[in-house]
Amino acid sequence: MAKLSPLLKRSHEQSLTTTTRKLNPVLRSWVKYYRMTASKRPFEARNGWLRRRLRLILWLHWKRARTRRPRDLMRLNLTESRAWMSATNGRGTWRNSGAPHMNLALPKKVFNGLSLVSLLM
Repeated sequence: MAKLSPLLKRSHEQSLTTTTRKLNPVLRSWVKYYRMTASKRPFEARNGWLRRRLRLILWLHWKRARTRRPRDLMRLNLTESRAWMSATNGRGTWRNSGAPHMNLALPKKVFNGLSLVSLLM
């Protein structure tokens, strides 16, 4: 976690591709080091946490409800009413990053498309 926290700061003004490019060497080293472990559950939890943290960073990049609703959430295949409710719900960034609307808008395959290394190799 100490290696990931500087890469996943909330205040970084980096795109997701840049962030994943910086994350991948750390994740690859973890995969190589822990390859022979019997339990995969901690890695599943860590993968989910990483994706949620990347969703949080993206939510922070959008900043305002006007930006989130039409330009970004609807582009990610949410309906207009669902996008509006999600953008203006008033909940915090961490809660929104794990909410169903963000999981629907940014599923696992989006992060696979960004070539984010999975810890479950």
